[in-house]
Amino acid sequence: MEIIYPLLALIAGMLGFVAWDTRRTFGYAYVNAMISAWEGRMLTPGKFAELRGQDLKGVLSSLSGTDYEVLSSREPGEWEKAVHEICIKRYLEIRENLPKKDRRLFDLLLERFDVFNLESLLTSIETGEPPALLPSLCPPDRLKLLKGARSVEELLEYLRGTPYEEPVRSSLEEYRRIGLRALFWALERHYYERLWAEARRRGRFVKELVGIEVELVNLKLMARMKREGMPPPRISELVIRPSFLLSARQMEQLINSPDLSSFFRQLGETPYREVAARAGPRVEATGSLLEFERELDKGLLRLCRLLAGRDFFSILPAVRYFYMKEAEARDLKALLVLKREGLTPEEIAPLLIH
Repeated sequence: MEIIYPLLALIAGMLGFVAWDTRRTFGYAYVNAMISAWEGRMLTPGKFAELRGQDLKGVLSSLSGTDYEVLSSREPGEWEKAVHEICIKRYLEIRENLPKKDRRLFDLLLERFDVFNLESLLTSIETGEPPALLPSLCPPDRLKLLKGARSVEELLEYLRGTPYEEPVRSSLEEYRRIGLRALFWALERHYYERLWAEARRRGRFVKELVGIEVELVNLKLMARMKREGMPPPRISELVIRPSFLLSARQMEQLINSPDLSSFFRQLGETPYREVAARAGPRVEATGSLLEFERELDKGLLRLCRLLAGRDFFSILPAVRYFYMKEAEARDLKALLVLKREGLTPEEIAPLLIH
């Protein structure tokens, strides 16, 4: 009898653990199996290479069997919106099937479309042109209200009580001095700070993916501002902290580098040294940051692929899929536009990340 009671307690403990682990993992089994099936329909680098070599009609025909096969029945002017609608449909299905505790992070990933729409509305106020809006999580009634704003101050009133009221309000003075980019900087910084704060509470690989994206946002911002001659104190105010791979010292060195050439020399002494080596000479020769930003984006896509199969019973597959799908959609939209403009496969290749 003395042996039976401890043995029963051990068995009960094991059964309890199995039950707890089943509850923990079951919520991810369906949604991540669904994502795995969708990944099988994604456009691979090899498929993009094939598409680059075809004419526009051939590209549309070759999309049969992918998420984008409906494009052949749409007008060219509808392609960009249709691609986003296809993606957002996937994202919303993922959101509906994720465990509730993970929806906060996934909602923040999707919130970048709200930021895009706000920037489009602000541009519309400035130019008088109709805004180009993307489907998002913003309630239709609120979006309709925002679309009715005729000034930045009026838009700000409609943003009352939302996460974006404060960044817009605090940037009004700078907006009146230098224009819309002051508001865009504030909106994007506020968005990425919130996303990064939430991701730092998650598992190692989710934190790594979001941390790298945020760091790439910082690097692109710093490079653009260096090219424009923006003073280091202003750059320091706009970067998102804490950094991920870069140490605090390396961040300060990049921020305080006197010009773009010095920025790339400093970058060559960081974990991004390979990007600096590949893109730096081209940037110095042309003044264009396109290749630099493309190399950064390719790095994030490579990381997504490296993390395939990791932490299956978690939100990681959903986060990976989001980043990979956005990269796919960007390249497909660019490919369709460039094909319509008559560029050759050799001219298109450097402009894509696949």
